[in-house]
Amino acid sequence: MAGVKELIDVEIWSDPDALRFGTMLKGANAIYNYRHRGHSYDLEITAGGMSVKRDGRLLLRTSSDQCVIREFICANGKLSCGVNSTSKQDITFHIPGQATPAHVTVPAGKSRISLSP
Repeated sequence: MAGVKELIDVEIWSDPDALRFGTMLKGANAIYNYRHRGHSYDLEITAGGMSVKRDGRLLLRTSSDQCVIREFICANGKLSCGVNSTSKQDITFHIPGQATPAHVTVPAGKSRISLSP
């Protein structure tokens, strides 16, 4: 269970609807069918980045590994999260209800993202 919680989990200090994705560790990892609040999440990490699917649909993709998305909430066309990364990240968010993906670039370190229509 510790390996699963390294890749995807609810952090106790966060909103109970929020999730954390990713790891700062190097290496390929994957988790499939992680259940949270009525949804199924699939997470894959390779040297080329991390991808997260919710209910079989792409939700986000990062440009490299060693990235943690914290306090992730995506509902009602809005998205908010924190990003911790060892390098610059190009992140693409596929927000349900929005016709086109949102592209965000964050620097190495800690960043905060908030997107709404």
